[in-house]
Amino acid sequence: MPDVFISLRAPKRARTVKLWRQTHGFDAGGNESDVGLALWERGHWVVQSEIEAAVKRLAETHGDSSSIVRNMTRVMDAYFSGRNRRADNLRNKIMQLWDWCVDNDVPTEFILEPTMLWYSGRCTG
Repeated sequence: MPDVFISLRAPKRARTVKLWRQTHGFDAGGNESDVGLALWERGHWVVQSEIEAAVKRLAETHGDSSSIVRNMTRVMDAYFSGRNRRADNLRNKIMQLWDWCVDNDVPTEFILEPTMLWYSGRCTG
């Protein structure tokens, strides 16, 4: 189903394809979120305060009005804003996975299989 929009109300197989596309960086027309990038970022998280401290040191060296500092601040703000949206979307997608793709009669052993896509329950509650 390349380049085909898949509704939230689509059959289970189509929703599974949509989730697979989103976790592998493929989307229909650029309107679906990249859950794969959010998963990667979760494993390679950069502390925001460290980046802000680096930009502050850069500002002390080059001055606040420097084009380098302004560009770094603009890029940093855009990245962290996007990262926060992706992290929120990742939590939503994991909950949708459980709601859409797992039937009520699926054995617990299957649900708790280590290869199943999972996000910490602490973050989804």
